[in-house]
Amino acid sequence: MGGITACITADEDLQRIVADTVYGQFFSEQRPQVSICLHGREGIKQQTDEQGLKPEFSFAHFQRHVWQAAGKQVLSIRSGTALAPFHLYTIFDNDFRTGEVYSAPSTGANTLLYHVGHFWFSMLLANFLGRQRGMLLHACGVSVAERGLVFAGPSGSGKSTMARLWHNLPGARVLNDDMLAIRKLDGRYRLYGLPWSGNKEWVSATDVPLDSIFFIQPAPRNRHTVKGETHAAKDLLLQPFLGLCDRIALEGVLDLVSALAQDVPCYELGFTPDRSVVDYIRDEIK
Repeated sequence: MGGITACITADEDLQRIVADTVYGQFFSEQRPQVSICLHGREGIKQQTDEQGLKPEFSFAHFQRHVWQAAGKQVLSIRSGTALAPFHLYTIFDNDFRTGEVYSAPSTGANTLLYHVGHFWFSMLLANFLGRQRGMLLHACGVSVAERGLVFAGPSGSGKSTMARLWHNLPGARVLNDDMLAIRKLDGRYRLYGLPWSGNKEWVSATDVPLDSIFFIQPAPRNRHTVKGETHAAKDLLLQPFLGLCDRIALEGVLDLVSALAQDVPCYELGFTPDRSVVDYIRDEIK
């Protein structure tokens, strides 16, 4: 995921379910860079006293604690809902390369997979990538003729609509409708699909060279303007995945955003919610 290979050890039933889900297409035989052990049945293992700790940030029905202890990165994620309570407690080395995840209360494999994938593994990946000239981006990604197009914007701007318009078109493949990874490797930028999205049909493990970034919004007609470097950097800063808890990773993301705004063509795109925008992008912009 994002060009990062992780070795995940877990209960046998969890391994089976992972293979049967969208995660299956992300399997790799490459040497792992990250090693993770998931404990789905053993319950939480309290190695750090949480008494008196205050969340560094929280949102909706979730609270996250992030702190360092004994040379480790410790992350606690709690649900605030009575319908689906859970607590994930993770302990990682400071470089985010090895660690363990504990779940409480003990959950079935499906529930643990959902919690780990959506609320924790994406956070791990964001911090690890930040140290590797990479970042997670809240955006839709499409591969068109092996060139990566990014459609970024806040909720309601049309990312899922854009994914639907490109879905199943000849020569096009949707990488994800909600979250992407971008990395700078050997001076070039690559765009990666990820398994977390709003629609599992719009997920691909494909990675392609990054070609253009579009900041989208609905409009009465299709139109675009070129964004300058300063405005592009400002808008890109609004899109990264908000899970960075490591100073080195944060600095890496800020450097990458600045480089992206300078090196990659960025556009403001107003579009109508039909496939005329596909033709517009192919003919007018490309």
